Amino acid sequence: MDNVHYGYRFLGFIAWQIWKANQYNQAVDYIKQGEEYRNEGHWTEAEEMYLKSIKIFQELTYQEGVAQGYENLGHLYRSQGNSKQAEQMYLQSLTIWQELEKPENMAKQYANLGLLYGTIGRWQPAEKMYLQGLEIFQELEKPEAIAEQYDNLGSLYAIQGDWARSEKMFLKSLEIFKQADNKKGMAKQYVNLGNLYYVRGNWPLTEKMYLKSIEIAKVVVEEPELVEEPEATLENKQSLANKYSNLSALYAEQGKWSQAEKMYLKKIALNSINKEELVINKFANLGEFYLNQGQWQRAEKMLLKGLEINRTLENQAGIAYYYAQLAQFYLKGGHEQQAEKMLLKAIKIDDSLKDQENKAIHSAQLGDLYIHRGDNQQAKKMLLTALKINEDLENQTGMASNYTQLGTLYTSLGDKQHAEEMLLNALELDETLENKVNMANDYTQLGRFYAKQQSDLSPAKEMFLKGLELDINNALENQEETVTQANIDIDNRRSLQQARGKLLDKNSSKEEKQNQLTVAYITLGRFYKPA
Repeated sequence: MDNVHYGYRFLGFIAWQIWKANQYNQAVDYIKQGEEYRNEGHWTEAEEMYLKSIKIFQELTYQEGVAQGYENLGHLYRSQGNSKQAEQMYLQSLTIWQELEKPENMAKQYANLGLLYGTIGRWQPAEKMYLQGLEIFQELEKPEAIAEQYDNLGSLYAIQGDWARSEKMFLKSLEIFKQADNKKGMAKQYVNLGNLYYVRGNWPLTEKMYLKSIEIAKVVVEEPELVEEPEATLENKQSLANKYSNLSALYAEQGKWSQAEKMYLKKIALNSINKEELVINKFANLGEFYLNQGQWQRAEKMLLKGLEINRTLENQAGIAYYYAQLAQFYLKGGHEQQAEKMLLKAIKIDDSLKDQENKAIHSAQLGDLYIHRGDNQQAKKMLLTALKINEDLENQTGMASNYTQLGTLYTSLGDKQHAEEMLLNALELDETLENKVNMANDYTQLGRFYAKQQSDLSPAKEMFLKGLELDINNALENQEETVTQANIDIDNRRSLQQARGKLLDKNSSKEEKQNQLTVAYITLGRFYKPA
């Protein structure tokens, strides 16, 4: 009889173990789904998956899983700009790892907290967290983790304008990555040092660092097996393109135009889908490059050359493309009549080619031109034409843009009903498309609308703040390895981080928040100057 009871108990134990294993696997699946949702920008779904995983790990009393779940939520909230909740999650994760006496995981949370505090302009707490993480990694003799902490500290000191300490940290990080033959780490530090020397105006050292970063990045792209990758990834190609961009910006700053052109075209070649696209767009790309450098005559020369070549080839689509490029060029220079002429020619070719997609784009551009001129009826006609085409094509991106344009136009005309309808339609579509940059603009336009239409300014303020928060997050989340090409200099980044910190701080006074709003908008203007 005892044997029978023992057998039942044993079978029960086995069943319980199987249940636990199934629950564990389910929690792991939730984490994977959460990661996928987070990478795609589906914040609500990601949060739901992470919370489900935490609940299962808590039921299993598997504290390591709970700690990982809190860290995942911390990453999610940080991505959303929710610094308070992110901090809480990282601290909860840290507490569990401390209780479990897991130093490496503790160090990772210190690094996460350092990054979070640095993002919102809390320099001293950020430095403290990085140093605590660094100390643990040194005790554990984890070279590459040590190098990453030096990298974090170097970036932190650079943002504060402490060039000497920043350089020292980047050099220490570089030396460790060299010893580990970590090519990606080496390339990143050469870029960091190049950016640092660029800001300080040391052109020879900047060029030297950028050339070294390109040399290594080319190896990573051309010989991916050296970094244990089966093929050159899009990320690695983009990284190399960014490095060419660095060098191009440096040469342009020095007025070395032929060298700047060469580097810029190398960057474009890496980003181009095929050779045919590269040839067609070459002169348009160079026109844009020179325009961004303030070289108006050189820019126009490139665009006219592209137009001439397409005329010689009798390439109607190419001719229309260059007419549109020239239109934008003339519009930026304040030559509205020439811009209008170019766009009308482009639309005529679109009609002959039955190219509805480009007709919608060019009609919308013409609508913008008429708004700027004050010809509202013509603007409305062009924008409605563009919207109708995009609706027929089910082009949601184009529709969202047209809704925003029409909403802005109706606001200026005093048509409250249509203005709000259009702007809300734009916001809804941009949310569906997860276009954060356009969402920020939609909130700003709604803010302007409510400010004009209502004596109660609270709805307008709410829209402005939502737009501002998105704008700041979009700017600070720029992950390019270059400060120069992204036009995000260290002073601008520092100002924005401090502004965001004050705006999110509940203890900040009303006056402080108002001052920071002004700082944030002015700084964002510098962030979004042409790249």
